[in-house]
Amino acid sequence: MKNNWTEIIYEIYDFLYWEPQHIWKIKNKDSKINSVEKSLNHIKNIEVSLNQILKIFFYFLPNNIFKSFINLKWKKDLLEDNYFFYLKEIEELINWVNWATQPDFFFIWEKSNIFIEMKINSKSSLEQLMKYIFLHIKDCERTGEDKKLILIFLAKWNFKNLFKEKYKDIWELKKEFQEFNIPKITKKWNNNLEKYFKKIKEIWKDMEIDFINYWEFKNFCIKNKNSNEKLFSWIIDELDNRKLV
Repeated sequence: MKNNWTEIIYEIYDFLYWEPQHIWKIKNKDSKINSVEKSLNHIKNIEVSLNQILKIFFYFLPNNIFKSFINLKWKKDLLEDNYFFYLKEIEELINWVNWATQPDFFFIWEKSNIFIEMKINSKSSLEQLMKYIFLHIKDCERTGEDKKLILIFLAKWNFKNLFKEKYKDIWELKKEFQEFNIPKITKKWNNNLEKYFKKIKEIWKDMEIDFINYWEFKNFCIKNKNSNEKLFSWIIDELDNRKLV
């Protein structure tokens, strides 16, 4: 029996490899991933599995510690704001935008919506930023509330390497987005964006963006490890095993 909660997740993948019929799938005989060892090695290095692990991590993170994580980059006034992790209801929001985009992590605060976009090897884009703004606008429409938008990137690079255009800082990124030609419809599921052009640009001027790399995240975990040895130690091990730090 596994005694590491991250390994328990991989044990589920192991089970599904051997018995894929439980999710109504069959094995691909031509796949290069033709053993459980290759399968788990692949899974342990992709974004999807880390995303799932971090969802569990953030879900069980005590409020005061999570606020200190957000406060690595943000103003002190967020410490006075209350939040809850938008996990169970996230599908309702995604359906509201017809699956135009799906955030990695979504935290609803009384005064703000905070999205965290996690990256390992993939790059972000101006279109992805536009989709986050659209998602925020639709959530405000859905709830009837007017909130601030905050987007945090969690990645292994410095900010310059987060985009293929290599924007040197957030100010250059903001300048580039002001010139971005917003498409009339989204590429996925053809959401109509025309009536949101002005609102998207307004939100962009006011939203806050920042970047936390995996070294900073690991140091945050080390700092708080004594509060919950299992929760933090195994996340630290996960980051090390994936060579993200």
